[in-house]
Amino acid sequence: MTKTTLFIYLDGCRFDYASKKNCPFLFSRGVDGLMKRVKTVAGFTQKAAMLTGAYPEKSDHFTRYFLGPDTSPFRWLRSLGFFSLLRMAQSPAPLKVGIRKLTRLLTGMEYPDPAYIPLRLLPYFDIDLECKVSFEQAIADIPNVYEFCNEYGYKYLDLTNLRAFVGMKTFYPLFNNFFHSLESDKKYDLYILHIGDLDNLGHKYGPDSHYLKTTLLQIDGQIEKSYALLQKRSDNVNLIVVSDHGMRRVVGSINILKQLEKLRSKPIRDYLFFLDSVAARFWFKNEKSKKEITNMLSNLSHGHILSNDEKKMLHINFPHNKYGDLLFWADKGFVMTPSFFGKKEPKGMHGYLYDEKMDGIFIQHSQNNLVNDPLNEHEESMPLTRTFSAILDAMDPQKSKSFHDRHNLIYPVP
Repeated sequence: MTKTTLFIYLDGCRFDYASKKNCPFLFSRGVDGLMKRVKTVAGFTQKAAMLTGAYPEKSDHFTRYFLGPDTSPFRWLRSLGFFSLLRMAQSPAPLKVGIRKLTRLLTGMEYPDPAYIPLRLLPYFDIDLECKVSFEQAIADIPNVYEFCNEYGYKYLDLTNLRAFVGMKTFYPLFNNFFHSLESDKKYDLYILHIGDLDNLGHKYGPDSHYLKTTLLQIDGQIEKSYALLQKRSDNVNLIVVSDHGMRRVVGSINILKQLEKLRSKPIRDYLFFLDSVAARFWFKNEKSKKEITNMLSNLSHGHILSNDEKKMLHINFPHNKYGDLLFWADKGFVMTPSFFGKKEPKGMHGYLYDEKMDGIFIQHSQNNLVNDPLNEHEESMPLTRTFSAILDAMDPQKSKSFHDRHNLIYPVP
């Protein structure tokens, strides 16, 4: 009997989007099979959590950019002396594209994106490994889905590419590539697809926009077609659809740059910083700047400094400081404006802590209704990291258990 697993990473699909109206096919598969809310992980590299079962402090995938002045692909900018005369202004889009292209030529990296990081700060930051090599290589240091497949002789086709901006690829070309692969005689045991459109639309138009809901309905139709085509090629098709996070409507912003300009401490001389969309991270060069910035952040509205206990609870208690000496996190609905990912306030955002709106969705269905529930069937939610065990179980429960045991992993991954 042939068995095929189709794993779809449906980026930015909030748990309450799953309805008969918004995505009738996926909703019906969930009703007949398994459907749960997904509790996301802190940070912005959720794919690692899904395909390794590891939280950020173990996988060391947490944010797209981290402190790395000696390894930064943009360190060539330091040789251009006039950059030191610039303030913390963000580069315009054409210059941003030029830096990316030149850095690619100089380093050979596939996607060295400078985002909107001020030019004076850019040479101090390195990029997550997934932007430099294939994702399979990026997570090779810890047990992962690819390793499981290679170890037990499963063939897989990975159609994901997170090295580009989320949402740059539209779902129709992605599914066309998938359909084209099905026309060949070569068969795979596991197909991995990443659909980024919902995340992109949620940021641009808001989490409850008509554009997003219409696109989800269209994506649902493509998934139904994919499932039907695989049924013709396999005796048993396991469908697993997981969303890494939800989305919340933005209601306000925090201008950290404006607050920093009022301080005696100065960037580069006294400290370094990075403005993610919902987080501000700082590295200090002296106690004076640490005290001054900590005091400033403590008195800001709509956010708070993460305590050590919170970092432990969120599994981001790293043994190093490359992600920051201090982390300031925005409250629900607030964003950093400007941030190093954009100059304007988006309509929707994710990454908030302790927020049910961040819950994604997990849907699993087997053609022969042989779904191994990785959680108690009465529990309505599961951690995103549990996706790893679910994929392995769908392919072979016994080999999955053996793989977990051999690598000293809790089964299923918590």
